[in-house]
Amino acid sequence: MSQAATLPDVPGAPGKPRRSRLLVIGLAGGLFIGVAAAAAYWFFGGVPPAEAKMAKVEEPGGLVPFETFLVNLADNRGQAYLRVTLKLLMADEKQAERIAGNEVAQSRIRNAILETLAMQSAGRLVTAQGKAELKQALLTQISELTRPVEVRDVLYADFVIQF
Repeated sequence: MSQAATLPDVPGAPGKPRRSRLLVIGLAGGLFIGVAAAAAYWFFGGVPPAEAKMAKVEEPGGLVPFETFLVNLADNRGQAYLRVTLKLLMADEKQAERIAGNEVAQSRIRNAILETLAMQSAGRLVTAQGKAELKQALLTQISELTRPVEVRDVLYADFVIQF
């Protein structure tokens, strides 16, 4: 036998590459740098907080809330009911306060809403198109009552149909 075959493998012996040790050190260093970069990105504002996301969605304007409406729908038997809570989105906060503080305006708007709701049928309101058409009809009627104050949208806060 030759002597080279009987000698034990010694790490770091001359002529033997140290690739495995260098590979482990390189992988550990790369992992450390990656974790440090991700932590710095998160810590220094790379991920916006939920409040910042909400602030971007908000639009200027004011809301005029209404009490819940409960009406019989115009179905054949009169057995269907609608319970809906609405909010009006006004052009600005001052206009919303003006409408909310005026009892006569509130009563006229509430009356128009009740008349419009009572003419609806349950079969039509269960569809998305029916809800959208109702919203548009309410917006048209309310806008006529509140001129020159601009009503931007009618928002459903609650919408339940009982058959």
